[in-house]
Amino acid sequence: MTSNVIGEHMFAEFYSTWIAVIISWTDAHPALAMLIVFMFAFAESVVLLAILVPSTLIFAGIGAIYATAGDTLLLLWLAGSLGALCGDAFSFGLGRIFKDDVQSYWPFRDRPEVLTYSRAVFREWGWFALIASKFAFGIRPFIPLTAGILAMPTRVFLLASGVAGIVWAGVMLGTGFVLARALLVLF
Repeated sequence: MTSNVIGEHMFAEFYSTWIAVIISWTDAHPALAMLIVFMFAFAESVVLLAILVPSTLIFAGIGAIYATAGDTLLLLWLAGSLGALCGDAFSFGLGRIFKDDVQSYWPFRDRPEVLTYSRAVFREWGWFALIASKFAFGIRPFIPLTAGILAMPTRVFLLASGVAGIVWAGVMLGTGFVLARALLVLF
């Protein structure tokens, strides 16, 4: 194996172990699950943190835990939605503060095409880009930042981001929840 393949394997093994630890810890401490879901949803929406946080798998696992425990998903869904909104608002605020100076900071300094692409997507789709980007891994945290840079009205941003958070958290948590409930019924 080449060193690149070995590195990718170690990286994948690290993340799969990390995800398993978080999910099992949540299973052992269900009262803290809402805080964990909030924090991961927040991190998933912030530039740079989103790269490090595999919330999709974690959310599906936590949703499955709640389904097998017979708990309701409503409070987790609310925590995930609120975390996503707060993370988006943080990125939006960074865009408003730094505006075009953002491109002089890493990683944008080395990869200016990310902001160029984000601007193009935002200009093409407007507020809907905030909702759609939640389901696009590579661009998810950059659209709220771009909305801030391009001075999207705050009320419109908060409304679109709130809807995006509700839909995204529901889908991510609901996937594990529904699959686990279906398996419980089948077996």
